[in-house]
Amino acid sequence: ANVELRIRLAEVRLGKHRFSFAVAPFFDAGTVKDRWQDLNVENIKYSSGAGARIAWNQSTVLFFDYGISQEDRLFFFGIGQVF
Repeated sequence: ANVELRIRLAEVRLGKHRFSFAVAPFFDAGTVKDRWQDLNVENIKYSSGAGARIAWNQSTVLFFDYGISQEDRLFFFGIGQVF
């Protein structure tokens, strides 16, 4: 399960390009089992964090996420493109 609140901070135009800047605090919860019949609410792991989003011309989104759980911390970078 994932809950994410996306908050747009600003939009700017540089020449013919449009950029949008946003932040996204999030909360994740989940578990892994060998068989779907064994799924239950025991041993669910939780994490939370925040991310930054930069949208370029509404088709390319750069995202930077930092999440924290009991097991570890992780910085994640990705590029989302709409084709």
